[in-house]
Amino acid sequence: GEIPIGGYAPVGGEDIGSEIMAKMGSCSAIVMQNHGVYAFASTVWKATVIAVEVEDLAKIAHFAMLHGNPIVLSQEQVTEFQNIYATLYGQKEK
Repeated sequence: GEIPIGGYAPVGGEDIGSEIMAKMGSCSAIVMQNHGVYAFASTVWKATVIAVEVEDLAKIAHFAMLHGNPIVLSQEQVTEFQNIYATLYGQKEK
């Protein structure tokens, strides 16, 4: 799905946290103007995986847009693929 974009806020004060919370919604990542990706999860490892995933997907989307208009997935397709990724793809058999 879409990753929210936050406006500029300087580091070191409460403004950046306020901007993140105002724009993030239910997403686990946000791209902040002049900063980059911020990711949130129950562990640092999970947040790092999310951040790397967002960066990789942004790169793929950028290259796809250089070659035309990529096919945008429906919300149903996004949900289906998220479920497959979380429960089947790359999972070890038990």
